[in-house]
Amino acid sequence: MARRTRMTEKKLINMLSAGYGQGHGENYRPWLKNTRSAISKIGTQSSGRVLYGLKRSCDFKSRQEKKIARALLWLGAVDVREQFPLWPWPHTHPLVGAPGAEQLVLPDAPGLLELAEKAAIPHGVFVGTRLPYVATTDFMVTVQRKQVPDLIAIACKDREIVLNDDRLSRPLERLELERLYSNYIKIRHVVVDSEVFGNELLANLDWLMPDEHVVAELIKDPHLGEFHDRLNEKAFSISIDEAIEDARQHLGWTRKLGCSAFRYFTWMQELDIDLTQPLLMTQPALAGGTRIRSLLQRELFGEVDHAGP
Repeated sequence: MARRTRMTEKKLINMLSAGYGQGHGENYRPWLKNTRSAISKIGTQSSGRVLYGLKRSCDFKSRQEKKIARALLWLGAVDVREQFPLWPWPHTHPLVGAPGAEQLVLPDAPGLLELAEKAAIPHGVFVGTRLPYVATTDFMVTVQRKQVPDLIAIACKDREIVLNDDRLSRPLERLELERLYSNYIKIRHVVVDSEVFGNELLANLDWLMPDEHVVAELIKDPHLGEFHDRLNEKAFSISIDEAIEDARQHLGWTRKLGCSAFRYFTWMQELDIDLTQPLLMTQPALAGGTRIRSLLQRELFGEVDHAGP
């Protein structure tokens, strides 16, 4: 494994000048990038353009974070910024620059160093230096609330960490700093793990996630709505496979095109299929998906505008 380069003041300034930890949407650059020197022995990091709805490459610390980010987009997040920095110095509100944010009056954010000192929590420095460490939250999520953007800071932590009764444990101290930061700038702070979604839902979303190029071709087809209506009429009474075959043969579509359209409509929940249950193609679909997604939206995002993938 390559040796990590120690942080220096010059390197920190160069990273800031290069835009790390800044921007929105496709212009966002995560503060922490996956590099050869940063990869752990178990190799759980994930990079690349992997999420439908984000037009940029992503950098996740683990495969689990990637799955959760995908679920957040499926729930209707309009932007998900991973490895988002909570700068140690005072800075502008992290919503500044987002589309629609210009109509909001946003408070400046304090430096996390100041909040840590007030809370008597060690802030930390870069190893071998006196430079204040740049802490990050796993996801800074943008949603639409009353037709304007709002933020939610989301930390991905195992349940055992959150339930730890040692309030001086470093992970809990970091969570407390995130909570204090979020409260100060008046945004929601949520702690999640995979159990919030369930492994079945995360696995189904992994399989169903559309490819942007395939979707671009699909929506050009003038018979796409007809395929949906016929599929929706039969998928809950006969097997999903049979319903796809019936709809695609009716239109003269290929099997590949029919399956792509099924995955797209199911991801969009335009087929009201319960994705928390195994998706068995040889059985009729189970209904109730839109209700479950709405419940998850309210649990994680609070009351937001009608949202969907």
